[in-house]
Amino acid sequence: MVPASGYNVISDAVAVPITITNGLDTPITVRVQVTSDRPLVQIGEPMVVEVPARGQTDAAVDVEAIANGSVTLTTVLTTEDGRPLTAPVGVPLTVNPSWENWTTLLLVIAMGLLVVVGVARARRTGSSTRAPAVRGPEDPLELSRTGRSTLDPNATRDAWEQHPRSAPEKTEEDR
Repeated sequence: MVPASGYNVISDAVAVPITITNGLDTPITVRVQVTSDRPLVQIGEPMVVEVPARGQTDAAVDVEAIANGSVTLTTVLTTEDGRPLTAPVGVPLTVNPSWENWTTLLLVIAMGLLVVVGVARARRTGSSTRAPAVRGPEDPLELSRTGRSTLDPNATRDAWEQHPRSAPEKTEEDR
C-alpha cells in the first residue's frame, strides 16, 4: 500500500482512493479493510481487489461524512479469508460535510434578513414616534431612580445662560 499524505472531504460522501502495489510475479487478490479512529465518518464494506503481477491498482473506499473534524483512516490488506498481509497504514482525513456548509449559509441569510427587516422597521417608524429630547441639565436623582430624563429643578440660571440652545423659552414673567 502507498499511503497518501492526507485527504480533505468537503462533501457528504466521497470515494477515497487507496493505491495497492504488487511486487510478486503472480497476481494476488486482497481484501481492503478500512477503519476510522473516530465516529465522524461511516466507511463502506470491505472490498476485494485483484492486483496484477508486478503492477498496481487503485481501490476506492466509500466514506460518508457525518460531522466536522479530523479522523485517521487505518487501512489493512488481508487475504480473502481475513489473514493480514500488511501492517496497518494510517492516513489523516479532514471532514467537513456539505450539510454543515448549507446550514451555515442559511443562518447567514437569516441574520441578513433580520438586519434588513430591522432597518426597514426603523425607517418606517421614523423620528415622529421618538420621545422628545430634554433640553437643559438633567436631574441625576430622577434619572437614577426611574431611568427617565427630566429637567433638574435645582439647576441655576447660570447653567441656562451657558447653554442658550437648551434654555427653556422665556415666558411673559421672565421678560
